[in-house]
Amino acid sequence: DISELTTTQVGALSASQVGSLTATAVSALDASQVAALSTTQVKALTAVQLKGLSTTDIAEFADTQIGALTAVQVGALSATNVAALDATQVAALSTTQMKGLSVTQVKALDTTDVAELSSTQVAALSAIQIGALSSTSLGSLDSTQLGALTAAQIGALSATSLSGLDGTQIGSLTTTQIGGLKPAQLKSLSTTDFAELTSTQIGALSAAQMGALSATNISSLDSTQTAALT
Repeated sequence: DISELTTTQVGALSASQVGSLTATAVSALDASQVAALSTTQVKALTAVQLKGLSTTDIAEFADTQIGALTAVQVGALSATNVAALDATQVAALSTTQMKGLSVTQVKALDTTDVAELSSTQVAALSAIQIGALSSTSLGSLDSTQLGALTAAQIGALSATSLSGLDGTQIGSLTTTQIGGLKPAQLKSLSTTDFAELTSTQIGALSAAQMGALSATNISSLDSTQTAALT
């Protein structure tokens, strides 16, 4: 019975022995036994074993153990378990691991998790992954995280997701990021958000983007913003 093993015995298991355990046996490990697993042993866990973990099990993994998982292993975690990762565990994920997250897993990240992502982690997400963030999660990004987004990532946001950004966040976007906004995205901006655009941001809009603006949004511009129109 795996539960009868001491932490010393668990730590002495070879990587192949760990990999040969049933998913039920791995799930039966208690917190102290999980803590005894080395990063080498953690890397030996199979997709089947990882999928069998409960939210309580995944919560027992230390940040270093989470960071030791390969991108393939991270991709094997259920969306429920990804959602169960605490902020420090999410912060421990490497850029390679971040790229391995599925759209479903990205959607499972809560606002606390997203807020803890470093700008490097945010930048590592693909346009498709960024597009999977909810409006609430997107709204939890700070100016540094937002500044790490590429024009392609910005352009991948749905109108609904983009609505999660407040006026201050919209106003913090660089001209390059503004250039990534699609006409449909610009149409979705509220007059309050649009009013937060700087004259520099307004001046960076392309003819196609300008053509997408509603009369209401144009009327919300002040004299300085209007003067920036080219």
